Amino acid sequence: MLRIKLIDMEFRKEKFDKTIIKIVGEYISTEDFFENQSSMISVIDADISKDFSYCKVKISVFGDNNSKDKIIKELNQKAYILQNVISKSIRTSRIPKLRFVIDNSFELQQKIDNLINKITKDV
Repeated sequence: MLRIKLIDMEFRKEKFDKTIIKIVGEYISTEDFFENQSSMISVIDADISKDFSYCKVKISVFGDNNSKDKIIKELNQKAYILQNVISKSIRTSRIPKLRFVIDNSFELQQKIDNLINKITKDV
């Protein structure tokens, strides 16, 4: 019985994560959310806490580091707008508090690829 409940909770958490990714991504891309931003922004992942009170949303920004910092700062300042959009889209008793962070996995992957290429050239 406990195993079924844990599986159900994990399924619910995963479904909620995917829904948040979809809602945030669509809203950011369709609405005039940012002022004077020309960077490309993608929602990479969402990780909701076990009690569904917090959600860390990973964002990938293609642009310089200065624009990345500005975008994350603006997203965190306007998180309440997105929480309101989520509350209208999902029927649940608790809407998580959103926190946006930069996902640097693409840049790290490029660095690793460059190092591997450099090593293979030297060999």
